[in-house]
Amino acid sequence: MPLAMEMPLQHALLSDGWTIKYELYEPNVHTSSCLGTTQTTLVFIHGTPWSCKVFVPMAEAILAACHCRILLYDLAGYGQSQAFETSATQIDEAGFVGDTSVKTQAKAFAALLERLSLDGKASGSVRPVVIAHDIAGTIALRAHLVHGSEFSSLVLLDTNTVLPWGDGMYQLIRSEPQVFIQLPLPIFEAVVRAMIRSAMQRSDQAWEDTMAEPWIGSKNAQRSFVRQIAQANDADVAEMLDQDMYENVRCDVKIIWGAQDQWIRREKMERLARLLGDRSKSFVVVPNAGHLVMLDQPERVVTEIVAWLTQQYLVFPPEQSLRLRRFCDETEFLNGIGQFKYLTPRCTCISSATALAPLNLTSNVPLTFDFGDWRCDIGLEAAMRANTIRRAAQWLRSEALNILTLLVFAAVSLGTFLAPPTPKLRFTIFGPHGDLISPQYAYAFREPTMPTWANGLTAALAPIPIMLIAQFWYRSWRDFSNGVMGLLLAVLGACTFQIIVKIVIGGLRPHFFDVCQPSVVFPAAAHDGSGWRGLTYDHTICTEQPRLVKDAMMSFPSGHTAAAYASMLYLTLYLLSHLKPFSGRGRDWRLVLTLLPMLGALLIGESLIRDNVHHVRDVYFGAMLGVMWASAAYQMRFESIADHQTNDVPK
Repeated sequence: MPLAMEMPLQHALLSDGWTIKYELYEPNVHTSSCLGTTQTTLVFIHGTPWSCKVFVPMAEAILAACHCRILLYDLAGYGQSQAFETSATQIDEAGFVGDTSVKTQAKAFAALLERLSLDGKASGSVRPVVIAHDIAGTIALRAHLVHGSEFSSLVLLDTNTVLPWGDGMYQLIRSEPQVFIQLPLPIFEAVVRAMIRSAMQRSDQAWEDTMAEPWIGSKNAQRSFVRQIAQANDADVAEMLDQDMYENVRCDVKIIWGAQDQWIRREKMERLARLLGDRSKSFVVVPNAGHLVMLDQPERVVTEIVAWLTQQYLVFPPEQSLRLRRFCDETEFLNGIGQFKYLTPRCTCISSATALAPLNLTSNVPLTFDFGDWRCDIGLEAAMRANTIRRAAQWLRSEALNILTLLVFAAVSLGTFLAPPTPKLRFTIFGPHGDLISPQYAYAFREPTMPTWANGLTAALAPIPIMLIAQFWYRSWRDFSNGVMGLLLAVLGACTFQIIVKIVIGGLRPHFFDVCQPSVVFPAAAHDGSGWRGLTYDHTICTEQPRLVKDAMMSFPSGHTAAAYASMLYLTLYLLSHLKPFSGRGRDWRLVLTLLPMLGALLIGESLIRDNVHHVRDVYFGAMLGVMWASAAYQMRFESIADHQTNDVPK
């Protein structure tokens, strides 16, 4: 059955007073399945303020390419589903008749799937592939997690599924709905059209007119438009977030986001991917596309969806399945970390009399395998190597200046450390009556519990394995690379600052006299120094090796502590953002793990006081340097420190 822009939705479902119109399109008899022997049902759900018409180009292309069924329907209060039974009148606090909230929409969607035996519950019921856009992401997830509808898989297009729910104009309309209801019709039409244009990257007057038509021209249409925004309730999303429902998703999910989307920020989509955990299998960024990604780049979105279907449903002989599965796992992991595009099969049915035209989904260097009746050209090792090299080159170019900065810090630290201490420190040993007046420098020498080299390696490298482990859940190269680059900046920055202060200012360690072994012997040479009564001396009276004496004159500030606090506080901030113990749904063990690194930093600092390596002031000032650099470096690499909704979003 061909689709058209003016397509009538012939069938209806009554739900909470709304007459919800839908149509189930059967596969084209002239196409053979690109999905093996499986007949798949695709369900498209639109968002606000759209209708199912936004999916027409995609649905037509998929029906032409694949032997599958497609369900299109309009949400309650949208498109062709605006009829409401007065006997079921519901009036909310703002005076709107009929409920169009996400909670109601999810209930209706679950009921529609059950009617069509597409909810996967009963015997013989099909599990569909659900493709949801905008608020429909929350609708689909509520139908799945709250009402128990089962999906084969889920494709989310620029979905609004995390808080804050709705930005900019939507927040304004929700806060003052009556103001927008009272706007003159021409002004209101201008507002609606401006919102529609902001959702598209490329201008298209025909589509703008199509999407604006249901909401303009009358006060009833104007009131309906304001109603569907005013009734959007944060609580419907907060309920799922607060109860960690996204962790219970029972199907694989692919996320597609338009790179120029002004409505849904990328951080929201990335946060959703993290909340979904292992169920999030792919995150695809579509360039030159706005919020209506399926209209801006329909060919690319169709390609991604067919690729997803091919991967989900194409069945290979057992002897080849292991190798292909290993490839898919590697690709998914790389896709999550480096946001690689799926390298999915181009499949041609060669056993059927009617062959399907190959889908152009592979790299330029295909590697051919024969799977019985199916021949699949898959760009495997060569394509993966090419993508890896290209992504690595892009990352190196973007981080070149930052890497140079880190190298400069390292060079300055090493060069300054090797320089002689300036100015030369002067000190007193005895008073005018021969009594010892500087006992704070007379402690016995003890090797520090943690050598300098071990402290440096621990500070620079210890957090990295933890960040790697986090990628089993986050699967984000930006998260890992930003985490490591921020860590190195914090540690090298703190080390550079402290070594400069050591050389320029310095200070005597508590064991200075024991290391120095001064040649002055009381009382014979007690007044051979300089200053008042010859009581002041410099390092020239030391009899030990100059290298040891130099180190004993660089007490302030503590380098061990600066590096430890820079590294461990940075790791604490990383764990704080990724484990989210203060998010309102935290667990005690998350808080314990988050604070454990700070215990390590505290032990390192206090051990230096115990070992007579540093004074208390040295350790405290070193800790201050570490805290400063850790906080600044984390804020530079991630969106925030304190906001639990954005502090795990890499910049």
